[in-house]
Amino acid sequence: MRDAARSAPTSPCVTEEMPVSPASSSVSSRFRYHRLPSASPTSAPRPTAPRSRLTVQAHLDALVISLNSARDDLPLVALTMSRARFHMLAEGEALVLALAVGDMRIRSAGLGPVLPPYRTVLGLAPSVEGDLLTLHYRRGEDTAPRPDGRRYAAEAEVICRPLRMVFLQAQVVTLVDYINEGILGTLAERAAASAAAAAMEETRSVEGNMLFKLQAEGASLLIPQSATNDRCNALRIQTIRLQYDKRAENAGGEAHMA
Repeated sequence: MRDAARSAPTSPCVTEEMPVSPASSSVSSRFRYHRLPSASPTSAPRPTAPRSRLTVQAHLDALVISLNSARDDLPLVALTMSRARFHMLAEGEALVLALAVGDMRIRSAGLGPVLPPYRTVLGLAPSVEGDLLTLHYRRGEDTAPRPDGRRYAAEAEVICRPLRMVFLQAQVVTLVDYINEGILGTLAERAAASAAAAAMEETRSVEGNMLFKLQAEGASLLIPQSATNDRCNALRIQTIRLQYDKRAENAGGEAHMA
């Protein structure tokens, strides 16, 4: 197990960053749906019933949600998501899911003089390429055996690329108050509960060993001396890897963290 974190000395930490404006953002999506019956094998000695195949593909270029003040309707925070892709293939008992999100950001707006790089409260770290979040899930007959010979009825893997967080008290307090006092917190709580319930139901339906992998490729927390000062303290966390091997028939499991 290794969990390393270190506090860097005060240093310039302003980096170039492309601002995202709700007024200028574009939202577009593409969705494809196919349901085709697969042909029965002709060479088998005894014909079997055909299995249905379901394929779903979706792509979202950009989505921007602006959280405005209830007092004067001015924008406070903008939530953005870009380059999201989803793929699902279901055939018989086999299921393959793939989800990728290019970037997700929380940006403040209209909270006084703040250096542009500090307005992004949370998002993909600058200069990092690739997707912020990727998820792969596989269940059924297509699951391959591991090098040690053990087979898994289902496998799930989540990879999170390096995150950057900026702590300015005014921005953080504004966001927390908006969530606690509005309906956003209630909606997020219900969505999280529904997702957790669906994951538990899927876990119970799988008969056999299951393998879960989580990899967080580090994160950095910046604490500026002030909203207009380019010097700040930085706390960086190294890569964390977590693996959980769930045994069949409620026989427990084994967890590893590094």
